[in-house]
Amino acid sequence: MHGNQHTGLLAENVETREDFEDALRAGFHYFQGYFFRKPEMISTASIASNRILYLQLLQSVARPDLRWDEVEDLIKRDAALFYRLLRYLNSALFGIRGEVRTVNQALVLLGENELRRWCWLAGVFELSNGRPSDLILSALVRARLGELLQPHVEHIEADLFTVGLLSFMDAILQVQMSVVLNGLPLDPASTAMLLENEGPLLPFYRLIWAIESGAWGAVVRACDQLKL
Repeated sequence: MHGNQHTGLLAENVETREDFEDALRAGFHYFQGYFFRKPEMISTASIASNRILYLQLLQSVARPDLRWDEVEDLIKRDAALFYRLLRYLNSALFGIRGEVRTVNQALVLLGENELRRWCWLAGVFELSNGRPSDLILSALVRARLGELLQPHVEHIEADLFTVGLLSFMDAILQVQMSVVLNGLPLDPASTAMLLENEGPLLPFYRLIWAIESGAWGAVVRACDQLKL
């Protein structure tokens, strides 16, 4: 410890939600285990309609060819999202002269890259409401790793950011993965990976699992296979 303010207790072998909650109550700060790689599934009938909207928004902004009209329509359909976007742009952070009053104005002012980032963060924030922050962090780390590796690994038509983000959405939303993916226009490789843990994206995900497990020999082997 020696004065390092970032030190904390690490709970290893966190296998179930009960393990995670027990470790939280015991005062642990960091957690590692199978629960954060494949959290338990809780079966419910469906996803609330507003949450489907956020999933659709994430999918829309993940496409290489951004469809501005589609993003605008999705934001307009959710009053809270619309309000948050306008409040964000009218904040002192941007220093814009005059008020931003419409979604169209907001999209133009943000630009493509900033719009993607804002939608990703806003969507994940809404979807993760009430869920353990460690699950959200794990999803964001996977998504960011996918984004960084996308130019360097074979990914067919898949967007690795989206696949990484969605890989924890079943646990975040407390539904089966098939329910999460219902209605989302994902490519076959992404669907196979998320539903069955198989297909052409499996080598990429073996690298993710090895990193999350701290299995450094497996990390080296995965990198060799991916030619990284």
